[in-house]
Formats: sequence, structure tokens, C-alpha cells
Amino acid sequence: MYRVEKTEVAKVTKIQCPDCKERVPMVGLLKDSHIEGLTFRCARCRQYWKVSANSVKTENEM
Repeated sequence: MYRVEKTEVAKVTKIQCPDCKERVPMVGLLKDSHIEGLTFRCARCRQYWKVSANSVKTENEM
């Protein structure tokens, strides 16, 4: 199951195709996101890609 929630404007990391560098329109990852299983098809090169993201721990958090 997944959940979609309304959010405020925030700084995000844009997703782009690793092959042709085309950005995925209107999609971004929030800082410290945990994502697994997100897929997209690039509009330019038509290839399918899987996105996964884990938060990065800084030395202060360890």
C-alpha cells in the first residue's frame, strides 16, 4: 500500500535519466527520503529506470 499526502513547498532533489539526463517533470525527492520500488520511463530515450534512496547519515548523527 502507498500513501499520498499534501505537502508544502520544499527543497527537493530532481530525478533525471542516467542515460540522457532528461529530468522527470514535476517529481522530486525530499531530503532524507527513503524510497524503494519507484520506476519511471524516460520521455526522451524511452528506457525504464528504477529509483531507490536511503537517508545519508552525517558524522554528527552517528
